[in-house]
Amino acid sequence: MSFSIITVCYNDFIGLKNTYGSIKNQTIADFEWIVVDGASTDGTPAWLSGLNEPKLKWSSEPDKGIFDAMNKGIAKATREYLIFMNAGDEFNGDQMLEKIRDIIERQEKRPYFIYGDAIDITSANKSLLKVAKPYPMFYKTMFTSHQAMLFNRAFGLKYDMHYPLQYKYTGDYAFIALYLRNINDKGRILRLGFPVCRFSLGGTNEIHRFKALKEDYRIRIEIMGLSGIKAFALYLLHYFHTILKKNIPRLTQLLRYKKV
Repeated sequence: MSFSIITVCYNDFIGLKNTYGSIKNQTIADFEWIVVDGASTDGTPAWLSGLNEPKLKWSSEPDKGIFDAMNKGIAKATREYLIFMNAGDEFNGDQMLEKIRDIIERQEKRPYFIYGDAIDITSANKSLLKVAKPYPMFYKTMFTSHQAMLFNRAFGLKYDMHYPLQYKYTGDYAFIALYLRNINDKGRILRLGFPVCRFSLGGTNEIHRFKALKEDYRIRIEIMGLSGIKAFALYLLHYFHTILKKNIPRLTQLLRYKKV
């Protein structure tokens, strides 16, 4: 079995090189690295073209945003499991893919969906362990980082696996909701008991958090089938949580994270 690692980037040359360093140091070779660059002007295309990396497939062209770029990555992928590791993201250790592969191969049936914990990196370079919540809580909140999830490509393609572009800020939430609702055999969902990735905080979803909350409200109704009342109650809960997070970040860190 093998992996397609999909990396989306735009004018983040340093972050892309950090991600590449994490990927090339993996202790197994059964993967391909797909880089979808949005026509960067910071030297990224030139660096990619000169990179002597046989596992690399890349393109550099304008796109309609991060989720359009991720869809392009899915279209290029050929391996059994997909993992999205964007510019600046890293695996949590050089043996991560080997460790996940060995666990998958011990399963009686191939999992359709795999997820684990994540390590979030603050702007002050502080590492925070975010333990994944049980996936059935997904209708309430994203239960772990997107970079700590793996998707069975063959299973996903049966259901037109793609990021819906109408959700500009939380297309990943919509993508996972669409994917999970097609898994009838919950025994094919595998929970890993360790952090898979290292993720730098401060992305688009966080910067535009209040706009993202409105999209989450729509996703809960349009994709998950929640009632308007329940979706609105969750919207209010996350709205006040966001205010608390912005004003008392130390408190929310104590509630959500564990020490590494």
